[in-house]
Amino acid sequence: MRPARLIAFSAAMLTAGAPAFGGIFEEIYRGLDLLATPSDGPLFNTGDGTRVNGSRSGRLRIMPNQAGRGYQLEFDRTFGPDTRGRPEVFDAGPYELQLNGGIQSTAAVTTRFLPTFNANTIIANLTYSVRGKSGLQDVDFSGTLAGTTNFEINALGFYSLTSNINNTNAQLTLDGVVQNEEDTDFDIGPISVSGNIFLDGLGALAQSFGVDASDAVHEITPDSPIDVISGSIEEQLRQAAKASNIELDPQFDFSEMLADVMFDPNAQLVADATANREPAPPNNAPIPEPATALLLAGAGMMALRRR
Repeated sequence: MRPARLIAFSAAMLTAGAPAFGGIFEEIYRGLDLLATPSDGPLFNTGDGTRVNGSRSGRLRIMPNQAGRGYQLEFDRTFGPDTRGRPEVFDAGPYELQLNGGIQSTAAVTTRFLPTFNANTIIANLTYSVRGKSGLQDVDFSGTLAGTTNFEINALGFYSLTSNINNTNAQLTLDGVVQNEEDTDFDIGPISVSGNIFLDGLGALAQSFGVDASDAVHEITPDSPIDVISGSIEEQLRQAAKASNIELDPQFDFSEMLADVMFDPNAQLVADATANREPAPPNNAPIPEPATALLLAGAGMMALRRR
């Protein structure tokens, strides 16, 4: 194909793909706008573009950032009673969701000097109640969410993430054939990590081949979550082994095992890995050969990479 034809073909493909790419963002914006719109009506507009119905309010807008040569998306939503005091309930027949509280989120992109994306979300005492009603079995899951999350990443791959979310006064109530009440409080965080996505990716790849690169990554980015990533890889491998009815010694080192595979394909992997295993309960499933166990381990690594 001549250069001129190749350039023309490439330009045509980019032109055809641009509307589809833009359409994705349009759909996302429409979805956010729907979420930011208070339910029911009538709605009253304030001077800053906020739509109000009693205690319910919402606003979505995109503002230019001249200093950073970028844009900022602002999302605000407050759930609550309408002008007549009715609670805000999203009714889907046998299931309904009641919300009361606020969510504020900001996402910004700047392109001056070094392109950067940052986002933060604040959940202000958002009380929720998810109810399922069938008569035979009713379910009520309720609680209060509060917390903040901040994320930033630049074009070089360096990122930072802080998050602290609390779910309090949470309870799961079952009423019907099954009767039960259970507290479901939980906390996420505080989380504070930073690193480089490219270094973390290389470290995870090295771990999957039996090389522990955590120390090298931490030398450059001390707060990198590479240990968590490596732990997730090892957990995937253990789950693959468990699916094959193999109970591994908790102290078994997958890095050493995978290194043996790289340099000695005929190593007695399963024999070494299960030297101190506990006897598994009998079943009718055949116990796989070492080659099968190795394939399962490889499948676990591939599944993790595709996530």
